[in-house]
Amino acid sequence: MAILWMDLDRFKEINDTLGHMVGDHLLCATSEKLAEALDGRGYVARFGGDEFVMICPDASREAARAIAADVMEHFQHSFEVSGHNLSITASIGIAVGPQDGRDMDELMKHADVALYEAKRDGRNRAVSFTWAMKEVFNRIHEVENGLRNAIENGELALHYQPIFDLATGRIVTCEALMRWEHPRLGRVPPSEFIPAAERIGMIEPISVWALHEACSAAASWPADVRVAVNISPASLTSGELPRTVIATLLETGLPARRLELEVTESLFLENNRHTSQMLRELQLIGLKLVLDDFGTGYSSLSYLRSYSFDTIKVDQSFMAAIGSSREDQAIIQAVGQIASTLDMETVAEGIETEDQLRHAREAGFNSGQGFLLCPPQPRERMAEVLAAGTGMPIELAAPPPAARRRRA
Repeated sequence: MAILWMDLDRFKEINDTLGHMVGDHLLCATSEKLAEALDGRGYVARFGGDEFVMICPDASREAARAIAADVMEHFQHSFEVSGHNLSITASIGIAVGPQDGRDMDELMKHADVALYEAKRDGRNRAVSFTWAMKEVFNRIHEVENGLRNAIENGELALHYQPIFDLATGRIVTCEALMRWEHPRLGRVPPSEFIPAAERIGMIEPISVWALHEACSAAASWPADVRVAVNISPASLTSGELPRTVIATLLETGLPARRLELEVTESLFLENNRHTSQMLRELQLIGLKLVLDDFGTGYSSLSYLRSYSFDTIKVDQSFMAAIGSSREDQAIIQAVGQIASTLDMETVAEGIETEDQLRHAREAGFNSGQGFLLCPPQPRERMAEVLAAGTGMPIELAAPPPAARRRRA
């Protein structure tokens, strides 16, 4: 037999924007559409929320995939619900017994694992369970569970990577980078645990902790060194960020001008007025606003026109092949010129070779960051470096006159 576990994609958005009555009617329409798609090949039940389970006796894996394809085909057509024309997609996880489980509990669990994989791969798809998925799912589950207690258990830490002024060689900012040492899994990379924190609603408390920790560390640094903290888009949707920032600055004694908030371009995809207003309020406090990873994803020059960023950080992918790529060289030069005209500072990320450093300076970039200059350091070591007044370890010729003029 086959179990098909289906979940409506982004159903919560419909509930939140059009109301629960429309959401209820959509669920009823969904059950009718599923019964039509099954066409007597199985049974359908609403399992809870916007999740439906289809039980198909005597269905092989091929038959289960055919049923899933028919369901997906039915969802290609929009729903007419309470006067609204709604286009909605669905994700499906498939488990077939006895290969994928010897009893109903195991089959249901593995169909859920396959559904999780379908949604993780981008939604609007059907995925069949494989035993390899279970290992991935178990790690994800362990990471998510571990995050719930990571702050209390003292497992999180911040390391700081300096950003150097390319004209003077001095450290102007230190970026706070989160590290997590899981008691069983060991070092878990931020690329894994940050999305997990967003999924389970832990990103806000973790962000609040990181903000306080970074400001507390920076308060003991030289007065001309700033600290940069990455802000997740999820943290901005709550509306509490300005209040949290002000409370943190007051508690740690760090002046607002010494705090930089780094945001990525994904934040602006929804053109949310509330987010825009919040960012402007933070700048009015005196904070510096930094556009991180510029040049990746859905980059748009309109962001530079619409928001008064203090700094643009060009993604490290442009620096990786700068020595051999005429295209990357042209982009770096253009970004440097645009930023200079708009009175914005520029940071070249991912500097790992002296050639990359030279290109960044020639393009008129104000600052640079990367392993060539200094890898991320624990709090205590970063304090020692700053107290010693250690400058950039790489000595190069003075930047060309054009770069100096732009800086002036």
